[in-house]
Amino acid sequence: MDIKQAPVDIRKFVVVSVSLDTVPMPPNRKERNLPPLPLDFDFNVFANPQEERQMRIVVRITANREKKVPGYSFHIAAEGWFEFSEAAPRDERNREEALMLALPLLVHSIRTYLLHITAPGLYGPFPLPMPDIRDLLEKKRLADLAKKGRGSEA
Repeated sequence: MDIKQAPVDIRKFVVVSVSLDTVPMPPNRKERNLPPLPLDFDFNVFANPQEERQMRIVVRITANREKKVPGYSFHIAAEGWFEFSEAAPRDERNREEALMLALPLLVHSIRTYLLHITAPGLYGPFPLPMPDIRDLLEKKRLADLAKKGRGSEA
């Protein structure tokens, strides 16, 4: 079977910063299974003016920031450089389609990284839940609109 080249490929994955802590299980806790960790997820997209076929996506994920839940507490910032078979989309609709392809690749790379660094930890490997990309894009769009609205009021 011939393999068709995907319209986007991740060219570089870099973990810019990471911090990881273990939050101990309270001694009086009867339940031994860990509860889900509260997650905060944000990303930004940057065009590469020198190369029209490339874009950079920076993702920041924070889990259990307040350390109120037993398990892991971490913050990770990572970036992916993506290359498109054609010019990277600049208009909003095509940009969103491109993010539907590129963002899962970056999130998967982060998931794999987290699995490796947590594997020897007290609670074993942490499988970062895969976010709903459409939902993330919609929330990001609404947050950007709200920022623009606040900026025009000043």
